[in-house]
Amino acid sequence: MMDAAGVPVSQQRYLSTALVNNLASSIHNSDRTLAERMAPLEAVFAAVKKPDLQRAIFSQCVKAGLPPLLQPMAVALAQGDRGVAGRLAEAVLVDPPGSAGGSSDQPPHPDLLAGPVQIGDGLDRARRTGLLFTRLIQHGLARNGGDLDAAVVQTRSDLFGNRPILPGDIVLP
Repeated sequence: MMDAAGVPVSQQRYLSTALVNNLASSIHNSDRTLAERMAPLEAVFAAVKKPDLQRAIFSQCVKAGLPPLLQPMAVALAQGDRGVAGRLAEAVLVDPPGSAGGSSDQPPHPDLLAGPVQIGDGLDRARRTGLLFTRLIQHGLARNGGDLDAAVVQTRSDLFGNRPILPGDIVLP
């Protein structure tokens, strides 16, 4: 598929390569606070109001090294929900306290930073999503003093909003 100028959709670029590389590298800069790391991406999503352009920009950033599991964070930023965005970014970028990876100064689990999931990678996508759920709950437990029920409710809300659970939905235990 091509646009009116004849550029294939997969090759269209909405931001300069330098800006995209800066966005991707800033999110990995562990010398800065999580809020500081998220700020450049937040500014881009605040400026771009069209969801299809936001998705295209996010894809462009993933190709430059942004972890693909930050997509829920990007959606939250686009909706202006900084609290959810921060919790999702923390789950991907910071090891939970007491995790096998060590302290929050350690790099995140490599599966969370792996490249885009391709069609046919259903098991890999499920494994990464499960890891994201686990890390969200672990961070929630650290924040709330160990209340598992509250951590699960917060994780569900962060990922799915407050929509009702429908028949056939996967429900966390």
